[in-house]
Amino acid sequence: MLFLQKTTTRHLFFIIFIALLVTLPSLFYGVFDAHDIKVHLLWSNGFSRQFWQGDLYPRWLSDSNAGLGSPSFFFYPPLPYYITSLFHPLFAGDTSGWLTLASSACLSLVLSGITAYFWLGEIATKSAALIGAIAYMLLPYHLSVNLYLRFAFAEYWALVWLPLILYFTVRFVKGSRLSFLGIILSFSLLFFTHLLTLMIFAFVPVLYGIILSTGRQRIKTGFSVFIALFLGLGLSAVYWITAITTQDNISVGALWPDNPIFYETSFLFVSKQFPYRLAFWNYLELLNLFMGAIVILSCFLLFSQKVKNSKLESGYWVFISCISIFMMTPLSKWFWDIFTILQKIQFPWRFHTLLTLSTSAIIALIVSSQELKILNYLRNYTVVLFLTFSIGLTSGLCYLMYTVESEDLSVIRVFIFLFLALLPIFIALLIIESKFGSDRTLLALAIGAITIAMCLNGVWAIGQKFNLGLVLDDNIVKPERLSQILELKQDPAEYRPRWFSTKIGWSNKELKKLSQSINRANVLAGQGNITIKKWQPRNIILEAQAKTRIFVTLGQFYYQGWHAKILPTYEQLAIYSDRGLLGIKIPEGKHRISVRLKAGMEERIGRIVSLISVIITLALLVRVWHSSNSERKQI
Repeated sequence: MLFLQKTTTRHLFFIIFIALLVTLPSLFYGVFDAHDIKVHLLWSNGFSRQFWQGDLYPRWLSDSNAGLGSPSFFFYPPLPYYITSLFHPLFAGDTSGWLTLASSACLSLVLSGITAYFWLGEIATKSAALIGAIAYMLLPYHLSVNLYLRFAFAEYWALVWLPLILYFTVRFVKGSRLSFLGIILSFSLLFFTHLLTLMIFAFVPVLYGIILSTGRQRIKTGFSVFIALFLGLGLSAVYWITAITTQDNISVGALWPDNPIFYETSFLFVSKQFPYRLAFWNYLELLNLFMGAIVILSCFLLFSQKVKNSKLESGYWVFISCISIFMMTPLSKWFWDIFTILQKIQFPWRFHTLLTLSTSAIIALIVSSQELKILNYLRNYTVVLFLTFSIGLTSGLCYLMYTVESEDLSVIRVFIFLFLALLPIFIALLIIESKFGSDRTLLALAIGAITIAMCLNGVWAIGQKFNLGLVLDDNIVKPERLSQILELKQDPAEYRPRWFSTKIGWSNKELKKLSQSINRANVLAGQGNITIKKWQPRNIILEAQAKTRIFVTLGQFYYQGWHAKILPTYEQLAIYSDRGLLGIKIPEGKHRISVRLKAGMEERIGRIVSLISVIITLALLVRVWHSSNSERKQI
């Protein structure tokens, strides 16, 4: 047991080392050309600042949009930013806030490797779990796409919780009652991190628990995991009820003004939704093909007669891989049309998240099924070298060929690209069957393919991203535009409150001009003056001296839930939208006025549902704990 503990400790240190090694470039250099870095940097700064000022749930970022406010966290999941906020005091001198955000990104990769290691350790050997966990961290969609190319911060953090849910599912099947609570809490963490990933992943642990169980236990296990999902949903209701039910308050349509049916034009191998990101689209397609090649190789190895692992579990992850690839192609359009809720995912290629998870499990099962040492793999270097050369050469040629912009050859290019990308795999298989005929060679081939795929789609993409046309004109370029963007704090247009006048325009120049014209509080009509006594997020105190009735406009966006009252009588004042800003009608006289953005009915319902779910979860914890103690006493 001591040896196993020491082994686990060594493995965990190695995982941490690998994770820090591949994320340190982002910490010291930054990824300021990534697609979404601007948004997450601004949100992280605003969220962390308000959190440490005492705002426990900063839904309204008062300094965003040139100081006019933003409702972004009424809709965006908060957990990654809570974790990021913990680093804020450590980098007080970093005015850009990048070191805080990058440290959170480093921690995310470390935790994803650790959770994957413990999950895979339940279904494979320790060494196999280590290799699978490293693969989970380094597979391209996790590292290259979500961190370095897109900086999809919430989706990137969601990959931490998927293995954790599966770990507790396996433990629950093995008889650990406390693991049921672990499933509940893990699901709630995922709800608080990224709802779209949850939509993709939700069915996986339910089916997983069923296939791991036997006999009548299958129904019980599947039902239990589903109940855990439901309770996790309840725990996170404080977030998602408001996020889902109040989307009419913002300009969601601005996300795709010319194409409301987004998913139809986002399948791989058909059309390119973003012509200016053509290289990125090609990269996703190349990634899809290589991951598919790994699954094909895995099928040959995992279902051979000499494999000792459970074919049921292996088959399950191969099935998940195939489903993931299928959902990214236009062949699945009918499924998206039937289950319209999936259209909220926007991009079918987000199923790469599921493919990354299933491929990591397959890798661990492959290594675990062959009790061989690394030196035994090396004697089959001939096939590995051939595979390295042929895939590397083929991928380069295919990439150059596939970026041709002629639409007339689009279908032909797809078939040629697919053929050339898979050709080395089939040639290698022919060599194996005709010359070597060894499972060891096939295993070496699989390991080689995994390594090559990670290198070509991981390190290659990171090193060449500046040459792939992935940098957009409106993205951050350090250091020229960083200070300007941080000063204005402009939100994406889809988070613009719907009361904001579209005639003004949603540009840095217009927002700055509008903010300066108000200067926080301005008397637009009537005789009097206004003094600001307190200016905090969702809580403003004014003093008014009005000779006549006055109309005051505040430098905050109008939003559903703003209330103005005269203190101490709490007489309600009329509020209105002035070009999308908060306007107040103040009667004649001297008044002290409280202006607050109160929690709406949706927020209050969310809090109540979460509180009830917490009580139910604690009651289950007490019951499980009591049952465990009773069983120990009987023993």
